[in-house]
Amino acid sequence: MRSALTAALLSAALSLPAPLRAQEAGTGVTFSLPQARAAAQQALLHGNYPLALNLGRGLIEADPEDGTAHYIVATAQAGLGNAREGRRAARLAHRKASRDTDRFIAAQVAARLSLREEHYTLAQYWLRRSLDTAPSEQARAQVISDYKRLRSLKKFGWSASASLAPSDNVNSGTDDTELTIDGVPIVGLLDSASQPLSGVVGKLDLDLSYKLSRSERAEWQAKARLFHREVWLSSEARTAAPGVSNSDLATATYELGAERTWLSGQKDAAALNKLSFTLGQNHSGREKHSDTATLAYTRQLRLSQDAALSYGAHVRKIFYNSAASLTGTQTELRGGYSQTLGNGDLLQAGLVLSQTNSRRGNTSNSSVTAHLRYGFGKQFGPAKLSLTLGARHTDYPRYFVGLIGSPDGREDTNYFGSVGLRFVDYERAGFIPTASLRYQATSSNISRFTFDGAHLSIGFASSF
Repeated sequence: MRSALTAALLSAALSLPAPLRAQEAGTGVTFSLPQARAAAQQALLHGNYPLALNLGRGLIEADPEDGTAHYIVATAQAGLGNAREGRRAARLAHRKASRDTDRFIAAQVAARLSLREEHYTLAQYWLRRSLDTAPSEQARAQVISDYKRLRSLKKFGWSASASLAPSDNVNSGTDDTELTIDGVPIVGLLDSASQPLSGVVGKLDLDLSYKLSRSERAEWQAKARLFHREVWLSSEARTAAPGVSNSDLATATYELGAERTWLSGQKDAAALNKLSFTLGQNHSGREKHSDTATLAYTRQLRLSQDAALSYGAHVRKIFYNSAASLTGTQTELRGGYSQTLGNGDLLQAGLVLSQTNSRRGNTSNSSVTAHLRYGFGKQFGPAKLSLTLGARHTDYPRYFVGLIGSPDGREDTNYFGSVGLRFVDYERAGFIPTASLRYQATSSNISRFTFDGAHLSIGFASSF
């Protein structure tokens, strides 16, 4: 093949305005850049990777910004089994490519070579980069499918979400200046720290997982979670409540556990089961609030191609930091249903029943939460829209405010709603900017817990 290619170049009697030399079997051959590029591509086509590599390097020497030359080197290195060198060349090919098609191909090559080295996270990164320049919806769907397959292959996995939300009530403050309890004639006064304080709420939620073992229908994972909620009070809030600091309103949760996931039932209608045990620690105001141990189970069933049902339960033992002898037990049952409608819209519903029992004051309670979410399949301008409505009722059978007991305990009814936007037209690497406007209002027989507030949350979410 080398002799035939050299003979072809010689017979063309080429001349160079900007010379490029390729040495083949000791013979000096002179030819133009386009012809060298064509010869390199022919060498790749016929599997002559050493010649393609030499020609590609010569092209780069003549023009370091030649994206096609970097692609030739990447493909030749891959053919020679040099995955790392090929991946580096593919990265340069992607950076210097002038056409979307070339960027897509270069990113795909980089992903394939990363996979060959078993760098699964890096391969996923390059698959995401290729999404931006996918030439068709079919190609995009294939990239997403490949990404999900990689997710199942790699041992280490992670996911993260972050948001910033300006809010007019970061502390769940009440507009009432007087403390009243239904059925109690005594009236108290609420200080400025109990009033609504404005500011910005930041949230970070990071999940880590590591596969311990895996078979065709089951796997064991070690899991960890870090959640932080930080508050930055506005200057007006700091003036109104000088005794309240940002750290007073901060919360955090740390978790570490193990989870078993398995399929049950027939392959074409298998249910997904998850059983987990988790140890956790909760912090409030930069101080430890409690330790927890949780046993949880969930089951997901696909009722049809367009409908799914899920249900589950958990039992959580709570060890409060205020006293070693004070503990609590929380039991929770939950269920959910989702249905994709004929027009592409998505309807989701959920119900949660919870019961907490404890000798710790003001802690025992029962609650029920229900919500509906409707996601529109149709796009509105640059974004897709979703609406959520829900309610939560919580009953504390025993509740004290200082030394004063409430005759009927404490009963809170919370209503919430949100409008969510996913700006799909601004997707980059499979990530979509999101915005959510949420409003909630709570009524209570104890005025301190009657409040309302709204906040706008801005963040990013994966598109798949």
